[in-house]
Amino acid sequence: MARLLIIDDEPSLCEALAMALDDLFEVTTASTGRTGLACLAHEAVSMVLLDLHLPDLDGYTILQQIRVQQPRLPVVVLTGDPALATQAQHYGATDVVIKPWDLDILRVRLWQTFMDSR
Repeated sequence: MARLLIIDDEPSLCEALAMALDDLFEVTTASTGRTGLACLAHEAVSMVLLDLHLPDLDGYTILQQIRVQQPRLPVVVLTGDPALATQAQHYGATDVVIKPWDLDILRVRLWQTFMDSR
């Protein structure tokens, strides 16, 4: 099963997403950017779901580091600001999902992004 790493500092969101996506992905969560990058360095991850606003590192910094270390790894960015979508794609996001999102649509977009990356 493909492994999805969710990097987001909202524990309730991570838990809800993990439960909602567990039929598609083996989900690992990280509540900080540094923890997420450490997971990427030590675990085989198939895709990342990344929030841009984290307590320690901003999402763009994380995205740049992922692109240097694993340029082909699909990264889907979550943001509540539609204006940031273009900037996230400029930094290398594979897809951007604007909050608030519909869970069914998010599931489809994540699965399509994963399948397109294979």
